[in-house]
Amino acid sequence: MGGGVSVTSESGKGSCFTVRVPAAWAPDSEAEISGHRAPLSPAIA
Repeated sequence: MGGGVSVTSESGKGSCFTVRVPAAWAPDSEAEISGHRAPLSPAIA
């Protein structure tokens, strides 16, 4: 399937967990008709 999980940690500062999940773009029929695509949301920092 692909993807993965990683973590970085600093004593006294905390941890950062990253989860990557592969996905395919599948525009809906309305977007195909109008010729516009909704932008993808940026990752949460």
